[in-house]
Amino acid sequence: MVLDASYTYWHNINDSAELELADNHELTTVTLSYIIDKTTEYEVALSYKYQNGEDIRNKIADNEFDQIGFSVSFTFK
Repeated sequence: MVLDASYTYWHNINDSAELELADNHELTTVTLSYIIDKTTEYEVALSYKYQNGEDIRNKIADNEFDQIGFSVSFTFK
């Protein structure tokens, strides 16, 4: 099981007048991943993600959401 938590705070030093963004931005993200099965050829995992705040780098406005994911990764040699 993997737990990843982050809190990001940044302040705009120089901003384009066209964007008119707020000076301060906060983003909290918590991700929990559970590996169901893993071999040298593949990995199967379930994940849960909680996000609250805004991510201006990815153009995500201030919001709060929960997300559940399922992933399968393959390794080719």
